[in-house]
Amino acid sequence: MAYYGQDAVEDIRAAVDIVDLIGEYVSLKKKGKHFVALCPFHSEKTPSFSVNREKQIYYCFGCQNGGDIYNFLMEYEHLDFTEALEKLADRAGIELVPEKGSSRGNKKDQTLLAINLEVARYFYACFSEPKGKEALAYLIGRDVNVETRKRFKIGFAPAGWDDLIEHLMQKQFLPKDMARAGIANTKNDIKYYARFRNRLMFPIENVKGEIIGFGGRILGEGDPKYLNSPETPMFLKKHNLYAINLALAEMKRTSTALLMEGYMDVVMSHQYGFTNAVASLGTAFTKEQAALLSRYVQEVVLVYDSDAAGRKATIRAAEAFEESDILVRVADLGEEKDPDDFIKKKGQEAFDQVIHRALPFYEYLLSLGIRRCNLDDIEQKVALSTKLIPYLARMRNAVKMSEYIKLTAKKLDISEESLQFEIKKARSSDRLEERKEQRRIERREERVAKKTDTVNRAGAKGEAELLNLCMRDLSIYSELSGQITDIGFSGTLTDRCFTLLQDLDKQKQLSVHTLLEKLSEEEKKSVLSITMDEKNPLNLATAKAWIEVLKKGSIKREMEETRKNIEFLEKEGNNTGLLELEKRFQSLHEELNRI
Repeated sequence: MAYYGQDAVEDIRAAVDIVDLIGEYVSLKKKGKHFVALCPFHSEKTPSFSVNREKQIYYCFGCQNGGDIYNFLMEYEHLDFTEALEKLADRAGIELVPEKGSSRGNKKDQTLLAINLEVARYFYACFSEPKGKEALAYLIGRDVNVETRKRFKIGFAPAGWDDLIEHLMQKQFLPKDMARAGIANTKNDIKYYARFRNRLMFPIENVKGEIIGFGGRILGEGDPKYLNSPETPMFLKKHNLYAINLALAEMKRTSTALLMEGYMDVVMSHQYGFTNAVASLGTAFTKEQAALLSRYVQEVVLVYDSDAAGRKATIRAAEAFEESDILVRVADLGEEKDPDDFIKKKGQEAFDQVIHRALPFYEYLLSLGIRRCNLDDIEQKVALSTKLIPYLARMRNAVKMSEYIKLTAKKLDISEESLQFEIKKARSSDRLEERKEQRRIERREERVAKKTDTVNRAGAKGEAELLNLCMRDLSIYSELSGQITDIGFSGTLTDRCFTLLQDLDKQKQLSVHTLLEKLSEEEKKSVLSITMDEKNPLNLATAKAWIEVLKKGSIKREMEETRKNIEFLEKEGNNTGLLELEKRFQSLHEELNRI
């Protein structure tokens, strides 16, 4: 993994406008100097996400997520910093030249990737050996052809406990790195043995085609039937999808993805020409995986198993897309259990028709409910409408909701007015719960604020106001830095920020981004919150007024401390240093009167 210097970071930051970048992912609206939107990182109904073009930063006042173009891309597309840098460089047309050397963490990542690649080669080669004959026969029996096996790099993990470990050690890999890659298990870091044994192996690749993990299906008897790699520094299940790299081109071409449950479902779909098929990784489909798909497509067709478990998984998967603008449709496989069975029995054309006939998710829910409900029974009808109302209430598009209210009322033979009344009740209940949750969060934050020594503690409000003005316009800081230096700050964060501003100013590196880079994540959130607040007039006079207030406060605090020390010495009858304290008190008093 390449390493690029700070000059490249700054050149790209200067070339990519944050409003243009974020505007490609969310709908921004101009509001004063800022652009606002519903936050893409948490669910909300009123915009709290704000983007500042002048400062090239963003901040959400709801979830405290904030930063610059790099932070946004890393968070939204689940990239590391180097990946975000390279993607933004490509966008800006800037050629990146790697600097010599790389970080220790990058070297470790490369080691894990190298181990996974060698393991995939080893598993694939096992088909050519006697120990792989049974697995090869199984694949042939499942109609997987040679080209498909090569494309998906499908292999076989033999039954031996040590074979793979010994092979990797011959390739100069360390057992502890094998364990970090999820390939080996260990007892007390002494004895290492293969995690996957007697399994058909499906390498799992990321968008770039790097092998980050494996999924294994047992051959013969044994539990568990399916076994995935554990989560590793390279493999986070909720952020990846099986065959995403192979499906990417067709997904982009058609703006559609076919989402399935099983690896073999995806393999056979690709073999029959449906190369935009992907699958979750042995766990329930997640919002993070939904966000990953939303980067590339506008529509997702869910092609899950037709049994009860498959129907439940379908509903969970569709709900993961609720916060996106993706159109979700559901394919009906009829009597066939899964896509693998369907496509082999009925062929490519029949499967294509199933995909094209797939119903929008709400229509699928409505149709499924009607099939399983006796509409002549009032209680069953009420129960079905009660299940459907939350989905109607969560629809963000008013036209869509209106049309589905009409459809539901017609199908269930009930009035539109009754549905609208129940939806209004559901939304009121949701808002009440949201207010309760918001208040709970506020009370928690209040408790935290009382325990922490930050700018939010009592007496430090003016310090935050001054920092706000200086961060919004660094020329104000430059103009008044000499006066600011004389202030004794009571807030630890404000004191740290103004110290950093002073140091950066001396080094000729004064910028908002440079300061933010030197803060911890929690500190950055607080400073972004302060910086994005524009309720105060932005001018030199306001800053001077706050400096005066803060200086007076600083002097008063020192006077109070000095007075207490004088009283203590007088009470103790100790005149040592008393005269100096009295002079200091008088000097502070005169300084206070001069301000």
